[in-house]
Amino acid sequence: ARAQQKILDAARRKDTDGILAVVATDLQSFETPTGLTALHRIAAVSGSRCPSLPAFQQLLNFLDQADSRTWRPADVANCCWSLSALRVKDHPLTSKVLTMCSKPAEFDPRETAETLAGVVRLGADSELVEQLAGHLLAVGLEGTNPVMRTNAVWAVATARVQHGLVLQATDVRLLPWDVRPASPQALVMFAWALVSQRGTVAKSQLAEIGRVSVPRLGEFSPRDLASVAWAASKVIPEQPGTTELVSRAASLFPVSGSRGQDCANITWAVASASCFTAGDLLRVR
Repeated sequence: ARAQQKILDAARRKDTDGILAVVATDLQSFETPTGLTALHRIAAVSGSRCPSLPAFQQLLNFLDQADSRTWRPADVANCCWSLSALRVKDHPLTSKVLTMCSKPAEFDPRETAETLAGVVRLGADSELVEQLAGHLLAVGLEGTNPVMRTNAVWAVATARVQHGLVLQATDVRLLPWDVRPASPQALVMFAWALVSQRGTVAKSQLAEIGRVSVPRLGEFSPRDLASVAWAASKVIPEQPGTTELVSRAASLFPVSGSRGQDCANITWAVASASCFTAGDLLRVR
């Protein structure tokens, strides 16, 4: 209990090294839930930066050796998400967790959404991705938050691209939800995912993202501006209102210093929207 509290205290300070210091000194007293908490908090604090300290490898080894029969579905989902966030693909723990993910019927909607996004990022095989995606479509997204819903739609869209999955029901089961609380990054991720979908629900939801995004474009990074404009331009014939999003995103986009791919995306979006010429964009910015 003392180790768990020290981990939570370090996480509140956003101190990854502090969490790993607890692992280094107290690992022998850990029970499995304490190790899972440490891994989850490291992922939450570190983002995609995988720690290189020996204590991190010791933590992975500890969890790999833990008795999986004691793990709850929530433990599996949290561990899968943590490993994917930290890009831990080659450790035996990852193989162990992916095997444990192969019983999707045990997961509730929140756990399914979290696990699906995790296994896609970890490069799981098509069969596992299809099992989880099918279960997600069956149980829906009740009780999930905007980030989970965005990740779930992104995961299904990515699965379509990477695995060739055909999941037309996604249009009905996953897309209708309130995007207003989402962050700029989540809006962009969701917009990209919608481009890969089929049907009128996806197109109308993308138009809704456009309406929500327009007054908030000042919060978007150059990369996010280019990405959301590119996605919106894909549905302009069916949703003419998205032209305003492309135009405003282009007016805020700084060509100087931006990545070549982002410049190409914003230029393509402007040309598709015909809101003004690509030459005008390059001369103004």
